[in-house]
Amino acid sequence: MPMRIPTGRRVDRAACLTELSACIAEAEVSSSAQAATVRILARTGYDASEAMQSLWGELDALVALREVRSFLAMR
Repeated sequence: MPMRIPTGRRVDRAACLTELSACIAEAEVSSSAQAATVRILARTGYDASEAMQSLWGELDALVALREVRSFLAMR
């Protein structure tokens, strides 16, 4: 089912961009910490495949947030 955007309310783009930027900054910090953890686990010989898979999921979400921010900034 396609998403419907309400037409009666105006979206405050500046507020949306500010909030998205904050989310992106938080995701970057989280991803960086997770990447450091994966490196440490790998160095100890621990099987870090699950942690690596989780990191890729976070990075995918980060890319999606950045794409949404770029889309909103262009409009």
